[in-house]
Amino acid sequence: PHLFKAEGRPLGYSPSNGRMSSRTPNGNTRKRGEGSRATILTPMTLLIFQGEVARQCKFVLMAARDLESAIKSHNQERVWYSVQSLLVAAGNVSKLLWPARALIAGRAEQLRASLSVGDESPLAPRTFRNHFEHFDERLEKWAVSSDRRSR
Repeated sequence: PHLFKAEGRPLGYSPSNGRMSSRTPNGNTRKRGEGSRATILTPMTLLIFQGEVARQCKFVLMAARDLESAIKSHNQERVWYSVQSLLVAAGNVSKLLWPARALIAGRAEQLRASLSVGDESPLAPRTFRNHFEHFDERLEKWAVSSDRRSR
């Protein structure tokens, strides 16, 4: 509700060209490089990023339920499929909230603040996600260095 003006258009919407402008919530136009980094996203763009975080969180929950079912049925392939799905979705949330290279400066900070996500979140550290995402490199390193690879 706070994202829209009385006429139902998003803040910063220009009826003349149908695009979002860089208007602040009080209606002033922000010049390039002006304003706090915490208000860099337009309300519509922020809503889109928030929606994607919500979608990925739903995927995490779906994968967790699938994982529980796969464990109960002793379906090993489904277990690993579910683990992968869960980690990919959780990794996507992490990347949305703590991007390695954001094109929009301050985007992640604004998104985290809008969702009340602190830096102490378990999604902030990327170590485990990186191990999983780069498993091919880890497997290759093991293949050339382990004494157990030929057994």
